[in-house]
Amino acid sequence: MKQTKHIDRRDWLAFHAASVREYLAAWRDAAARAQMGVAPDEAAYYLLEHTALLWRYTNDEEVRSGLLRWSAKERTALVHAACRYLLQSSYLAQATRITAVDALSDDDMNTAETLLLARDGMQAAMDLARSLVASELAEDQELRHALALAIGTLAQGDEHLLNRPDIISVASRILEPLRALVKAKLDPNAYWWLYHARQLDAQFEKELASPATFARALGLSAAVFADEAQAATAFGLLPKLQSGFAKVPVAMKNFCEQAALPAVAKTRQEQYSRVLIWHKSHAALLADLRAQHPHQVIKDKTESYNATSNRNASAFAVVAFAPRPLPDVPERVGAQWRLHAPRCAPRSDCDVIVVDRRTGAVIGAARYAAAGKDITLTEGCWADFDPARLRCDDITLILLAGT
Repeated sequence: MKQTKHIDRRDWLAFHAASVREYLAAWRDAAARAQMGVAPDEAAYYLLEHTALLWRYTNDEEVRSGLLRWSAKERTALVHAACRYLLQSSYLAQATRITAVDALSDDDMNTAETLLLARDGMQAAMDLARSLVASELAEDQELRHALALAIGTLAQGDEHLLNRPDIISVASRILEPLRALVKAKLDPNAYWWLYHARQLDAQFEKELASPATFARALGLSAAVFADEAQAATAFGLLPKLQSGFAKVPVAMKNFCEQAALPAVAKTRQEQYSRVLIWHKSHAALLADLRAQHPHQVIKDKTESYNATSNRNASAFAVVAFAPRPLPDVPERVGAQWRLHAPRCAPRSDCDVIVVDRRTGAVIGAARYAAAGKDITLTEGCWADFDPARLRCDDITLILLAGT
């Protein structure tokens, strides 16, 4: 990743001031554009961006006043050109691609950092663009449409990035020196990469010592571990589960085969995992698995399994946060799912057994929170969840609703 360094204010302001002069000349003169090797739309966009950033770091209205004094026709032409250029940017495509990667390489994180730096300039440019044509927007439908398309493209990219707090919390560190230079008042919601993402990073920097902290650091539902004492009971469950179920992998594998994905799950764009809701304790499940012949289809053998099979007919779990290494404990893993079970969702919080359905091996422990129907992984090793070895739909979540 890029290293964030101290930025000299005077040098930074001089850079933006020189850029404003260069792109102003390029916007006005074809020869200057040819010398710089830029197209008219590019010159328009960067004239807006550097002007807006220079104003941000000085809070001096004189910086923007020159453009504001242009005629309506000149300002409108400038904004149209800048919007055209922004629509040709790769921001949305890059945001879509980078957020589809579960575990980012150093090169991927460098891309994410560059993306946030570019996004910062785009927002500054669009804020200035709206200010320049504010009085024309009410009467100019074409201008409103151009701005809406440009801003909408940015919003789509933002939506992808905001769904990956693990990425933006780390990548936003590159912007820390810039935030320190800001003099103008900025909207924290509009400039989320400067403010909210940095707050997320502060959470990641905390000691990751409990499931409650894991959940908060990953941006997971606060309802999952509202009670620290309850969290402590969930933590430490995995060794007990693994030692107990290690001797019945075939029976567990057969049991997991009951978790057929309903058709509605396969029509969704999100990733999903399989779900079984067991209405007894994990000890009762273990006892029943041990009692069955390993090659027998378990669901036909006991009333409990039949009940589970029927009631789980439409249950599955949407992946809210795909398994990924914890920032400061990379050998461990964090993840969260949201239960989709219209007819049979447990009404109380409960423990969850996480199983690799292909082998029947217990690979993790989780906790289900009835309030938000969230299932948050509390224990597990990244090596067992690495997407290179295990797909999300090969995970079966067994909710121990009787505990």
